[in-house]
Amino acid sequence: MKSLNQVFLVGFLGADAQIKTFDNGDKVATLSVATDDSYTPKEGEKVEVTDWHNVVVKGTKTVEFIESKAKKGAKVILKGIIKTKKKEKDGIKQYNTEIITKDLKII
Repeated sequence: MKSLNQVFLVGFLGADAQIKTFDNGDKVATLSVATDDSYTPKEGEKVEVTDWHNVVVKGTKTVEFIESKAKKGAKVILKGIIKTKKKEKDGIKQYNTEIITKDLKII
């Protein structure tokens, strides 16, 4: 196998989905999905960590489903790929990493 770009997430929506509709009727949704983890360092006190993931949902039918069901706090499961966009502003490189999916379920 040369490589594999696939991610599975189970998390919670941090806000209602943001929907964008294009002139041709296609729709895209952007979501903020929180996942959490915990660990116990040598000092012994448990530490809770939350990671936030930028998710872009493509596919008009999936977006229409999300539009009516995906509200802040909803638990979601998704399968997608990771894409990182790079841009340069004032000589500083900036990176934006997103998870792109057409496969999202509310559980």
